[in-house]
Amino acid sequence: MKIYRSDVQNAVYIVGIDTGTTESAMVVCDARTMYPHKAVKLPNAEIERQLEQIVYDGVAIVGIERLENHGMPIGQSTIETIIEIGRLTRICDQYGAKWDYVLRSQEKMELCFNPRAKDGNIRQALIDIYGGKGTKKNQGWFYGFKADQWQAYAVAHTLKQIAMRGEPLI
Repeated sequence: MKIYRSDVQNAVYIVGIDTGTTESAMVVCDARTMYPHKAVKLPNAEIERQLEQIVYDGVAIVGIERLENHGMPIGQSTIETIIEIGRLTRICDQYGAKWDYVLRSQEKMELCFNPRAKDGNIRQALIDIYGGKGTKKNQGWFYGFKADQWQAYAVAHTLKQIAMRGEPLI
């Protein structure tokens, strides 16, 4: 499903999901400011349950990181991740939520302008744009973020930026 500029402007939340084999990371951001209200990494069944609650009201748009073909054979864990991506898209469709896939290569180009960017480069680009993690006493934008939550936020950021420019995500 294509996300349009008007979808972003009318949304209350933007959800970014970095899907994994058994666990996935999800970030729920304010659609206007991109402030992260929730950042979690949970078992896939719990991510599905929380996604249902979020999209039920129809005020969120969802970005789901999709796997890309690199021309190599795939294993069981990749197949399980693909199945989970299908479950998440089914939930969005079931509740009429606006959603789209975001490719990792799009995140790299959007944030780092380099197709060979690594996780650390993406994390640093997000910090440069929005600010740091901060400390317990002086909490920053990304306070409490860990590992895959950064990637889920990159999905949400990329979804919003590309949609606002009116470009297709895939």
